[in-house]
Amino acid sequence: MGTSKMLTDNEVRKIGEDTLQFKTYADTLVEIISFSQTPITIGVYGEWGSGKTSLLRLTENELELSKEVNIKSVWFNAWKFDKAHDLRVALIHSILQKIKNDKTAVESVKDKAVSLLKRINWLGLGRTAVSIGASLATPYLAILPLLSQVLSDSKKGTQDLSKLLPDELLKEPSEGKSLELIGEFEDEFRNLSQKYVGENGRLVVFIDDLDRCVPEKAIDILEAIKLFLNVPQTVFLIGTDKKVIENGILQKYGEKSAGWGKNYLDKIIQVPFTLPPLSKKEIIEHFITHLDISSDIKGFASIVAEVGDNPRTIKRLLNNFELQRILTKNRGIMIEDMLLAKFNVLEFRWPEFYTELISLYSESNKFNLLKFIEDLTTGAVQKESLIKDRLSLLKFIEDKNLTDFLNKEPMLYDVDLELYIHMANVSYDTSKHGDNFFELGFTSYGNKDYIKAIEYFTKVIDQEPKNVEAYYNRGLSCMWTGNYKRAINDFTKVIDLNPEHSKGYYWRAFSYNSLQKTDDAIKDYSKSIEIEPDFVNAYNDRGLSYLDKKDYDKAIADLNRAIKLKPDYSEAYFNRGIAYFDKKEYDMSVEDNTKAIEHFPGYLNAYINRGLSYHRKKVFDRAFDDYATALSLSPGSELAFRNIKILTEEINNNRELIPKSWDKTVSEKLISEADMDINSKGYLLTFLKNL
Repeated sequence: MGTSKMLTDNEVRKIGEDTLQFKTYADTLVEIISFSQTPITIGVYGEWGSGKTSLLRLTENELELSKEVNIKSVWFNAWKFDKAHDLRVALIHSILQKIKNDKTAVESVKDKAVSLLKRINWLGLGRTAVSIGASLATPYLAILPLLSQVLSDSKKGTQDLSKLLPDELLKEPSEGKSLELIGEFEDEFRNLSQKYVGENGRLVVFIDDLDRCVPEKAIDILEAIKLFLNVPQTVFLIGTDKKVIENGILQKYGEKSAGWGKNYLDKIIQVPFTLPPLSKKEIIEHFITHLDISSDIKGFASIVAEVGDNPRTIKRLLNNFELQRILTKNRGIMIEDMLLAKFNVLEFRWPEFYTELISLYSESNKFNLLKFIEDLTTGAVQKESLIKDRLSLLKFIEDKNLTDFLNKEPMLYDVDLELYIHMANVSYDTSKHGDNFFELGFTSYGNKDYIKAIEYFTKVIDQEPKNVEAYYNRGLSCMWTGNYKRAINDFTKVIDLNPEHSKGYYWRAFSYNSLQKTDDAIKDYSKSIEIEPDFVNAYNDRGLSYLDKKDYDKAIADLNRAIKLKPDYSEAYFNRGIAYFDKKEYDMSVEDNTKAIEHFPGYLNAYINRGLSYHRKKVFDRAFDDYATALSLSPGSELAFRNIKILTEEINNNRELIPKSWDKTVSEKLISEADMDINSKGYLLTFLKNL
């Protein structure tokens, strides 16, 4: 047996790594980008795992090597911003941020980018109401309510972030004014792009993983391109599954006419480029041959190629195959690799058939589905003689691709299934673990392909309506797509089937919190704790729910319990610091944020929150130090800049507040620049070095 190797799922970035033979496609895209009339948007279409990201990366790399025109590129991974940002704002911000940070750009261009960064909040974007409770459910966003307390001494019960932030930053323009501002932004972005790339240059924006976003947010990206960024010398390349986006359009707008989703997308995408499927010959002779796997595995390329043309699926199959080979070697089990390869293809390409094969053999007195199919196809058994509980198996006979595969060498009909089923590592206790669809769903969930995971777990539930873990995992998948109501339904089913399922209560509580149903969330967190008294995360999150209700004493009690159970729980210290801050116990808030920082030295929001507490205590030098540290941890932090600006304005209005520890010359310089642009990071970082 050759050296065992497992494959990663990393995308190809350079031609030397190109196992997919995408260079020709990348060169074609480079030519389109370099010489086509702009603006232009190119859709790189392909299903999940087909290699879209690899093609985009190769194109980016080839553009960097091209000398035809001046190319400036921006890479935007939409999915990374899906949960935390308005995607339109995130996209525009990423482009302007790249320009501002480009060392080759002239200062006037950088300054213009900085100016436009300020304008993003004036475009009618990103002003959705944000629940304090929902924010606190994800600790890294919990800073938003605290920021409001620096900007205003009273929240007055509101939970609408747009009412908490400074009027000059998030003032809602009238509809007419908004349209005017959009037009102005587009004009200024046009001028900026031209100056940045030159007369014949191109600003190329790669947008990846759009089809992994919540559908409505994915559509927002397309509309942002059309509305704000559709200017000469810009090129957008969007890697996505076309069907997913078309379905998202229908989900957002409904079916206005026949082919509405397709027509809508066609108006935005001028050049559709669909990744052609890999041929079986390409898979055998090039793709598998050039993968970094053992030579033994490569010998079965012709069998593995039968799984289909999806590169990611092929890699997953090869890893599974190699893992099983290692297990057989370590356990001294004699299994033919050629047959094991064929069983792997069945598992990955025909999961329903494979599941039936395993379950029938294990549950029906070793019923051999392979032999059954051979008997039917050869006429040894007549269809008319089948009993009722076998009629459902006829669908496998009607699958010509399946029967053709089964009839190819090596033949499986006379194979003793016992050892192969043992090595498949599929539990026969279907009431507990479900079938192979569960494994596929679990894998999809791990890859953050939640839509696919929902499909697989639904198939498990269709076959096994009482499979608790299938409902539980589908609930988690629904939750991460933002479908909290459906998630609640699934977690409710989990609880109905198993009233002692503590995590079912916990995640239903999380979903309730996301819908701002705080009382329901608290009840479920409490039930989760009743079942599992040391459930540290449940104490932390119930504490956040109490914090949302301004029941600070109960919040602190829960967070105390979480910290007692887990003394290094930095998030619990951070959250308790919020409770003390709201109670105006700023010394305690400082102490807790200090603890959070001790256990997590890079805790950006803990520095900002501790700075806020010092700010309220009028210990301005320490407040400034914390804001500055936050800025050094994240130079793009608008919160840190904004808070420093607020602090300097306060000092500017009352010079007696200047900290005695500050050098007079430096402090006067800062005061004189109190009206500085909050995005002038270069200036401020230089200032901080001198402080």
